[in-house]
Order: sequence, then C-alpha cells, then structure tokens
Amino acid sequence: MLQKWKRRARSGSRQEGGVHQERGAVLVEAAIVLPILLLLVAGVVEFGVGFHEASSMAAAARAGARSASAMPKNQSFAVAAADAATQQLGGITSTAPQSIWIFHVATGTNGPIGGSLVTCTECQGFPWDPATKRFDTSRSLGNSPWQVAAQNACGASVSDEVGVAVLLDHKYMFGVFGGTKKMQRTAVMRLEPFVGSTACGAGG
Repeated sequence: MLQKWKRRARSGSRQEGGVHQERGAVLVEAAIVLPILLLLVAGVVEFGVGFHEASSMAAAARAGARSASAMPKNQSFAVAAADAATQQLGGITSTAPQSIWIFHVATGTNGPIGGSLVTCTECQGFPWDPATKRFDTSRSLGNSPWQVAAQNACGASVSDEVGVAVLLDHKYMFGVFGGTKKMQRTAVMRLEPFVGSTACGAGG
C-alpha cells in the first residue's frame, strides 16, 4: 500500500511540474509574440491614417488645379484655388497642412519655373491657419506670383499649365516610425481657353 502511494505521489509531482512548464512556455511565447503583434497593429493604423491624408491631399491639389485652370486671366485664380483645396481637407484631423502653392508649370515638367517651391518664380503660396482650418489667402508666400497678363490661354496644347502643390507634415500617432514625415501632392492642369484679345499672353 505504501509503495502504491509513493508511486502516485511521484506521478502527481511529475504532472504538476509538466503543467508549470507549459504555463511558463506560454508566457515566454506571449512575451515574444505580443510586441510583434502590437507593432503590426500600429503599422496598419499608421498606414491607414497616412493613406487617408495622402488621398485628401491629392484631392485638394486636384480641386485647386481644376479651379485655377478654369479661371485664366482672372486676378483671383490663386485665391480660388486655395479655397477649393480647403474644401477637400476637412477629413484631416491628426495633422494640419502647412501650405499650398499655385504656380506656372515649367515646360516639359510637373514642377514650377525655377526648379522648386523654394526657388520658384511665377508662383504664390498661402500658409495654413490652424484656427480657421483654412489656407490664409491674406498672407502670401513668395514674392513673384504668376501675373495673369502673361498667362497663355490660347487653347488646345498651346495653353500654359497651372500647378497646385499641397504640403503637409504628417505626424505619426505612435512614434514607432519616427516623429513626422513631410508629404507633398501636386496636380497639374492646362489653362482653359480664354475668349479675348489677350488670350495668348502679354501683347495678345
């Protein structure tokens, strides 16, 4: 009888030890897998937010370019472009846009004359106002806006092209992938034909 009891006691100890080992293995696996899982979830969330903001920026740039291209020879074309772009940015909540630029597109490129928004000529920018959540068209960036008298709006393929660039500093939500990332989306459209003697630029 005593021997049977000892055998049962040793068997119970082995089973109890096996349970503890299994529990320990589960905890180790969880400690390894959980950080990876959280990183994947953070990456999916960050990608989703970034994709949404990039899409909103692209839509804003297209709306601005569409508005500007429909207003050749109009002194308010740049302001109208900024206002049209603003309407497409209502869904951006985690990050505020930085500025919008409206420019004369250099021939054969999608960029401004002068090479960049820093050195461009015939371009005009407006900063974003976080208080009103609009581009502040009362504050002009740059010192050489595109003069409407020089715009070529003869029609077809000879008309000038107008470009609109929306700039934004994307702020990462979790900081796993960094603090901020500069983003830019640009749209280019050809000026619609202008009916008038000055359609083809200065001097008609």
